[in-house]
Amino acid sequence: MAAGFYDLFTQLQGSGFYEFLLPFLLIFAVVFGILEKSRIFGEGAKAINAVIALVLGLLITSQFEVVRSLTTFLPRMSYFIIIAMMFLIFVALFAGDISGGFKGFILFFVVIAGLLGLYWSLAPVMGFDVPFWLEENWPTMTIVITVIVLIVVVVKGGDTYKDATEKQTVSEAKKVARDARWNKYIRGKDD
Repeated sequence: MAAGFYDLFTQLQGSGFYEFLLPFLLIFAVVFGILEKSRIFGEGAKAINAVIALVLGLLITSQFEVVRSLTTFLPRMSYFIIIAMMFLIFVALFAGDISGGFKGFILFFVVIAGLLGLYWSLAPVMGFDVPFWLEENWPTMTIVITVIVLIVVVVKGGDTYKDATEKQTVSEAKKVARDARWNKYIRGKDD
């Protein structure tokens, strides 16, 4: 059974399915979706949007260099997206509800990780190389960055605790004042 699937994918690859049909469908769907959402040609212009998306899809798939770049970039970016999703699942496992998104330092870390993933995905297509100074010194730079991150976390962590204590004190004071007003109202006298 596995040989059947292997033969099927080999035939699809040999027929140009991955090099032409899939990039064409992707370009067509993205362009058509953007034109439908933006309503550039007005309401109910589905036929016009479809023709423009069809033409752009065919034009782009006729450019072999663009297709080769797409077929190199998209699988790598998809791999990075899968890794990012696994990271989010792992974070949600321990952090609980993260539907509000990331904030502060964690947001900064996520953005940097996203940019590194984009760089990793585009590097073979665009001919990017890792700078020689980074390739030779990456262990030292990793240690320095980790130490800086730990210092920032420790310093900011103390401020967060102090702010939380002050907020708790203020909320407790408001509660005591509210209770005193309530007691005065109910009893009609001062306590």
